[in-house]
Amino acid sequence: MVELFTSEGCSSCPAADAIVNALPARLAERDVIVIAWHVDYWDSLGWPDPFATRENTERQRAYANALGQSSVYTPELVLDGAESGRANLAEAITRQTTAIAPMTLSFENEAPSSLRVKYEAKGAPPDARVVFVVVESDLVRTPDKGENSGRTLRHDHVARAVKTTSSPSGAVTIELPTTIDRARSALIAFVEQPATMRKLAAARVPLR
Repeated sequence: MVELFTSEGCSSCPAADAIVNALPARLAERDVIVIAWHVDYWDSLGWPDPFATRENTERQRAYANALGQSSVYTPELVLDGAESGRANLAEAITRQTTAIAPMTLSFENEAPSSLRVKYEAKGAPPDARVVFVVVESDLVRTPDKGENSGRTLRHDHVARAVKTTSSPSGAVTIELPTTIDRARSALIAFVEQPATMRKLAAARVPLR
């Protein structure tokens, strides 16, 4: 599982976005799951990122604490919640020998503005949490201010809705943004240890 912390206001981010966007197809045999978390600390520097949230920034700060980093930055890549800042991400994934476990996901109901999801994460420890993220791809934007002014930016796997629970199995309702396109979206669920942020299980299913 690959997490990218990025921002439309960061001139170094489009190159990282492009690399991460291509990972699932490039490494199809590895079943790579990708989430792009847009952070909000660039928003005051000329261009507010419409996909950025304070919660995404807090997730990156939690990684900084867990991984012993003194600060946060973009773009930052995190692999399975355990490794950060790999220069050659594809090579690091290829060398990864420990796979995270699968999860069971199914849709109980799909209303226009929400999802009802049944899930099970067998063997999850009692202190683990389960995080559900609805991601959207094929998002194209052209900022007219900030470091990327005039550039056409293409975003995939963008976190659009997030829900967290401490139960290893059950059902949750996830509220969706009114602007989301289901045909370009998917649901990702993963189990992580809060203290270390390490990933224990994950799954991804497209929305219908």
